[in-house]
Amino acid sequence: MATTLGACLPVDQGFDRSRVGVVIPTCNARSQWTGLREGLRIQGLPANQILIVDSSSNDGTCELAKAEGYQFYRIERRDFNHGGTRFWQPPIRWTNYCRRLRIDA
Repeated sequence: MATTLGACLPVDQGFDRSRVGVVIPTCNARSQWTGLREGLRIQGLPANQILIVDSSSNDGTCELAKAEGYQFYRIERRDFNHGGTRFWQPPIRWTNYCRRLRIDA
């Protein structure tokens, strides 16, 4: 199981950022997408280390995530719940460190 990190990634030169994964649950996040994308870009992680877990958006969130090259995992809206989805173990096995974010946080 991956270790959970704080809001910002460590800047320590010895920290291996290639083993970090970021998981973000979304639902109809198109209106917030620009801010999310820019915030993730500042963190400096490659797109393939970011997983969007989407609750069946119908506003184009899926297409935006895929266009950025983020990993994408769709769940049924009925399967989403704030506690369970936030602490769900994502299907990314290569991470040692995982940061779960909310798009509106």
